[in-house]
Amino acid sequence: MRFARFGLFCLILVVFPAWSKPPHPPQQTQTATPTPAAKDPQALSILNQALSVAGGIPAISAIADYTATGNMTYHSSQDVQGTVTLRGLGVGQFRMDVTLPNGVRSEVDSDTSMVKFENGISRRYNVPMNPGRFSIPTLPFPVALTSAGLSLTYKGLVTINSRSAHEIEIQHGLPTSISDPNGYFRNFHTVDYFIDASTFQVLMTQDVVAKKSVRQIWYSDYRSVVGILVPFLISEQLDGESTWQIALGQMAFNSGLQDSDFQL
Repeated sequence: MRFARFGLFCLILVVFPAWSKPPHPPQQTQTATPTPAAKDPQALSILNQALSVAGGIPAISAIADYTATGNMTYHSSQDVQGTVTLRGLGVGQFRMDVTLPNGVRSEVDSDTSMVKFENGISRRYNVPMNPGRFSIPTLPFPVALTSAGLSLTYKGLVTINSRSAHEIEIQHGLPTSISDPNGYFRNFHTVDYFIDASTFQVLMTQDVVAKKSVRQIWYSDYRSVVGILVPFLISEQLDGESTWQIALGQMAFNSGLQDSDFQL
C-alpha cells in the first residue's frame, strides 16, 4: 500500500525512499548586486483582486498563525481515513498531524522538512516554498506584491475543470551567489497559482517536487472565518494521480503558536 505525503502540504505528500536524499545544491559563484524581480502589472492586479475577495490585505497580513482540524483520506489501493490537525506559523512554517488506524503520522516544514511515520521512522525532504500556503493559498500574496526577491508572471487564461482561470507564477529570484544550470533552485522555488476568473478564488496551485513530479493542490468549499475566506476542502494530485483529500471542520487564527510547536 502506497501513501502520499502532504506536502510538501506536500511538498506535502510525496513518495518516499528514493527521495530522502536531495540532489547536490547549486555551486556558489561571485556575488553581485541583486536586480529586483520583475512583477507583471496584470499579475499584480489579479493578486490584489484575489486578496480583496479573501478578506483584504490587512486581514490576510494579520494572520500570524492558524490551526485547523478535520478528516483526511489517503488514496491508495485501499483508502485509509483519519483525523487531521493542520498548523501554520506565518508563510514559512507548517505542521500536519494525522491520526490513522495504526498510529500518528506527522510532518513539519520549517528550516527543514521532515515526516515521522506511524512506525516511528523519520525522513527528511526538500522544504517546499512557503509551506504555510497549503491551508490558506492567499497567505503569501501580500509579501509577493511587495518583495523585491519575488517575481510575478502572468501566464494567461487556462481552463480548469471547465472554469476559466488566470495562471500566475510566483518565483523566488535566483540569488546572485548561486549558479543554477540544472534548474534545481528554480524547481523548488516556483509555484503557479490558478485563480478563478469570475470569483477570484484560488482553484489550484502547482509546483515541482522531488524527481520532478508535478504536484497540484486543489481548493474548494470556501467559507468565511472571521471575515477571511478559506477553503474547507483541500486535495492533492501527484503526476495526475489523486493522493489525498482533507475536509476541514474548523479553523482558528492567531492562537499564539511558537517555533517550538513546529518541531518533531
